[in-house]
Amino acid sequence: LEGGFYSLSAPIWGMLTEKILHPILALQIGSIILFASYIIMGPAPFLPLSPSLILIIASLAMYGTGYGAVFVVAFNGLLNAAKDNGFPNNIETQGLVSGIFTSTFSFGMFTGSSVGGILLDNFGFRMGSLVPIVMLFTVSISPMIYMCCQLKSKMYTVKK
Repeated sequence: LEGGFYSLSAPIWGMLTEKILHPILALQIGSIILFASYIIMGPAPFLPLSPSLILIIASLAMYGTGYGAVFVVAFNGLLNAAKDNGFPNNIETQGLVSGIFTSTFSFGMFTGSSVGGILLDNFGFRMGSLVPIVMLFTVSISPMIYMCCQLKSKMYTVKK
């Protein structure tokens, strides 16, 4: 279910960030969707809900959609950052960025699964899910902080 929603939403997120949404805003929306999906997946221990199949289905659909936004925006951001820092816009740069992105993504999947297993064994699913919830909350407010800092620096920059 997650993969299906990711496959459907990733091209849409790509088109939205090219034509309508600022990439940082799309990243924040995707992060908030991911954050919300984790809250209802457990559900989080502070919610007075019992785990159910409907909550799991909804959370996986939300996760795939949010993941599509974050993945597309992050990869495009890395490509643009490479070009902005002097790398040529060619297949070699795209291959380098793709390799680094895929390697770090795979490392994150490995460590996330390992740490998730430790949290599950020691704290149970609902309490263990608090760690990614806190991490996703932090990630979801980071783009907002970045945009505020960018806006503030533009306000105080004097054009020559």
